Amino acid sequence: MARPSPPSLASLGAGLAALLGSACAGVTPTVTALTPDARGTIWARLENGKTSITCLPNPTPPAPVPAVFWNALDPTTQVTKVVVGYQAWGNSSAGCQFAQEDDYRGLFSYPLAAVAALSTASSPISSRISAATVKFVVDGLVTDRINGGRTCQSPIGAVAVFTMLRPGGAAIPPGLVQIPDPSGLPATFSTPLNNFAPNAVEIQGFGTEFKGRIVSPGTREKATFTPGAGPGITIVEVDIRDRLQGALNRGDSSLGFMLVGSGEVAPGGPIQLDCRMLVAPDTLTVTSL
Repeated sequence: MARPSPPSLASLGAGLAALLGSACAGVTPTVTALTPDARGTIWARLENGKTSITCLPNPTPPAPVPAVFWNALDPTTQVTKVVVGYQAWGNSSAGCQFAQEDDYRGLFSYPLAAVAALSTASSPISSRISAATVKFVVDGLVTDRINGGRTCQSPIGAVAVFTMLRPGGAAIPPGLVQIPDPSGLPATFSTPLNNFAPNAVEIQGFGTEFKGRIVSPGTREKATFTPGAGPGITIVEVDIRDRLQGALNRGDSSLGFMLVGSGEVAPGGPIQLDCRMLVAPDTLTVTSL
């Protein structure tokens, strides 16, 4: 009686693949949604020319005051959203040329305890993360704003760069906080905002991506953009998987981010351009196996 033929390598491989496939099919990914535990906005003023208090007659329109803008926001907005961008202002009063720009950066952070708790002695969570995405929503523009030779482009205006704050960096202040110019010279530009978080690392730049009037869904490098429910609303999602893995490997307790506005240069002449965007930091969603 003839012996049965031994199984071929192909059949063994197919059987092993079926076995592994059935095992993997039974693994349900864990999705952890983190909400920000801190939000805040920092701002600094850049000036060019005489101080407005010496202007006679007083300039028209008067120079904007950030506190007036902030206090006019409803209490819910003040605690759920941050400000990103700039407001440039300059007068044309004879004998009283003066210009200023108020620049804003929004900051927010997420606690990592819920994700870190998924680690075991034999299986650290950082090695099992398959996706990690930060989402924020921009109250943007339907059309461009143009004045004084500058353009605040729709749809997300001056929201230009998404950065990560280095571990152990500056604490996120609540509300709206002015960062003083350390040079003490109001007529010079010494990048006072950069002094707040000099080691922040850029994750994604947005400035050159938004020359059209309408946002189309799609991915640009690490960012995905989706039109939101309302005029000018844009949902931005950024892949930060590698940054989260690094934070967990270091044992960081939180992960912080900063949205940087475009501009940040003192205007040189008459201009009236408000390019401030309200941004709502949303969830950090982590998918792990």
